[in-house]
Amino acid sequence: MTERIYKVGEIAEMLKINRRAVRQLCDEGRIVAVKIGREYRISESAYQKFIYPDSE
Repeated sequence: MTERIYKVGEIAEMLKINRRAVRQLCDEGRIVAVKIGREYRISESAYQKFIYPDSE
């Protein structure tokens, strides 16, 4: 089964913050993301690690 991949806008909606803030979190490495061209893609596991940083 493949892992869900989110766009910046989808993460922004889930976190209730703007897209620019999500991109900044990705730039800082606080959310692990892959940059494809000018766009970031964030995996479900990277999102979960950001939300629940202490869980393994």
